[in-house]
Amino acid sequence: MAKRKSQAEHDAMVKQIASFLRSNDYKSIRADVTGFQPPAKIPFKNGTGYIPDVSAQGKRFNLFEIETADSIFDDHSRDEWTTFSRFADNNDAVFWVVVPTGSKTAADIRLMELELDARILEL
Repeated sequence: MAKRKSQAEHDAMVKQIASFLRSNDYKSIRADVTGFQPPAKIPFKNGTGYIPDVSAQGKRFNLFEIETADSIFDDHSRDEWTTFSRFADNNDAVFWVVVPTGSKTAADIRLMELELDARILEL
């Protein structure tokens, strides 16, 4: 997980998504925060990969990457989004980018710049 200025905000959002999924009968919920098993690494190129912030099984497998306002345009976020979006496309899964209220437009712009498909959720 990349370090960011707003790590506490990020971790609180991760826990909020995981709790929401748990209360809505999603299965195999994993989250990259204390108290949960971490999600599986999603392969990238050359044997590397990234761990999504949250994963869960609903009707389809779901990957969630939580961003704060200061991380949407990071190179690290670009690499993670690219990996998770391609994985979702190739595996009938759903990739979610979760951002704080007021950051949806920035996330939309970033996804268009990167030519990636994801659902955006504001918390």
